[in-house]
Amino acid sequence: MTPNTEDLNRTVFISDNLPFLKALDTESVDLVVIDPPFGKNQTFTGRLRPPLTDAELEHEYDLLISWGIQNESDAYEAGLEFPDQSGITASFKEIWDFRYQVTEADWDMLEAVCPPARHLIEATRYTHSDSTAGYIAFMTMRMIEIRRILKSTGSVYLHCDHEANAYLRQMMDAVFGQQNFRNEIVWRRTSGRSDGEQYGRVHDTILFYSKSDAPVWNNAYGALDNGYVRKAYRMRDDIFGRFRSGDLTGANISEGESGQAWKGIDPTNSGRHWSAPRTGAYAAWIDENVILGYQSIPGVHARLDALDAAGLILWPEKQGGIPALKRYLAASLGTKVNDIWTDINPLGSSATERTGYPTQKPQALARRIIESSSNPGDLVLDCFAGCAYVPVAAELTGRHWIACDMSLRAWTVVRRQFHKHPKLGILTEGEYSEIAPDRPGEGVKLELGDKRIIKVRGPHDLPVRRTNDEQQEPSIRILKPIQFRQKPVETGIQIWEAFVDEWGPACWYCGSEMDEDRRLLHLDHVEPNSRDGSNDDCWNRALACAPCNSDKSDQMTVEQAIDKALAEGRIARNRLRDEQRRKFAERRQWAKERWERIKINILPL
Repeated sequence: MTPNTEDLNRTVFISDNLPFLKALDTESVDLVVIDPPFGKNQTFTGRLRPPLTDAELEHEYDLLISWGIQNESDAYEAGLEFPDQSGITASFKEIWDFRYQVTEADWDMLEAVCPPARHLIEATRYTHSDSTAGYIAFMTMRMIEIRRILKSTGSVYLHCDHEANAYLRQMMDAVFGQQNFRNEIVWRRTSGRSDGEQYGRVHDTILFYSKSDAPVWNNAYGALDNGYVRKAYRMRDDIFGRFRSGDLTGANISEGESGQAWKGIDPTNSGRHWSAPRTGAYAAWIDENVILGYQSIPGVHARLDALDAAGLILWPEKQGGIPALKRYLAASLGTKVNDIWTDINPLGSSATERTGYPTQKPQALARRIIESSSNPGDLVLDCFAGCAYVPVAAELTGRHWIACDMSLRAWTVVRRQFHKHPKLGILTEGEYSEIAPDRPGEGVKLELGDKRIIKVRGPHDLPVRRTNDEQQEPSIRILKPIQFRQKPVETGIQIWEAFVDEWGPACWYCGSEMDEDRRLLHLDHVEPNSRDGSNDDCWNRALACAPCNSDKSDQMTVEQAIDKALAEGRIARNRLRDEQRRKFAERRQWAKERWERIKINILPL
């Protein structure tokens, strides 16, 4: 990590996240996981659980004073949300107004840095509203910075719902590039709703994008279905419990000992050979849990002997039957997780994680994301960290993390959420006077500069950016002028008849002469519509026999079609092929000149 981020692990910044993001070094973060506002244009209110204590409120006030903030006006000037001073409510405003979200300088920056996003924002004003356009502009400016700070192997996960996910998806395409879209994940956030005369909205969406085509990735696995387990893992033993049978033979007869009898059994009689796992997840599990050094055992028969000695082979009751490998349920990784997540439940009303904020997400959701798209020791960033579910999940999975939120109440929530995990041995700034150096029962000794302390920094104490990163801005995609398909001036019959009158009923590709029958002599597109959007006028048409038209289809050039006719025998010799190319070029030029005359009405139709 760069010096800029090296010392920021376990730091919570209370700041508008745009200047915070701009203060981070380029390519310094491994993963960004955010649950931002959803663009709903409303205020969310809940009740803190439990209400803040007097000590917590005093701590918040002391921090604000130390940052020069004494009231809501001061907080607004500093880009912060002034926390409710009752200590009872858990609320946040999500009100969007284009005039307040976007300055003229922001608008000019978007035009210079990411024109596709600016065009999308303009379109959003027409298709949705000014407020949603302001929200998309707000998110775009932050995503541009997030793209910059991500490492080339980094990823970003953006949580949203139906309100603006269609616009956010297009915005992410504009900033990260459509080629870096990975998944649109559906998370079932509730089991059932009654939303009036429409289907109940029971899911949120998580947009997953990477910085490049080579992001960090670790497969995620979920629990196997109970019905499948009962059906597939029907057998049990006293070694590891439930198991199913696995094949110890492979298709076809292999050379060497794998094709020879083992313990008097010869699988080659049925066209197979011996095979014992040596690589893969199950072989690694055997190596770690049953037979130390199993993967290094040379020879199929020696591995079979080792498996048999360890009791991992299931012998058939019928003499001469083929034995099988015991594949234990305990060794199963589970079922690979796909893009519909129904196995992570929303937080119940009595969940220990509950803070009182109505849109809080479960830590299990963040854990899956973090474990899939980062490695231990990597740096995870959450710049909408109000409920602290990402920082806690990052800490629990051995990652470094940085958090940012515009409300000081987020700092109080972070402290509370980490207090729920005392075994982590982590304290927060401000606890020096509250907790003795030695914490009874936990064996934690707090010393100055201890890395296990979570730090808090205000809006005037942001990191110092140390990188020059002009080259990191999103690339600008230059579009070609729009080409519209033109309605043909002539009908296909008119063009066909004009070609036959001028050149006779012959294929322009192979030269074969035909009857004047449109079923045998087709009117082909020289440049197919599927390739370049050309129109149907005579300058792009040619007469083609049925075989040449079929061979050419929409895949071949003229030269390739003529070569194909030579290969198929419709053109007799190479010399005739060259002549046919010359004739085709002559007829094509004539068709183009004819079209030019038609355009200026010299040639009557």
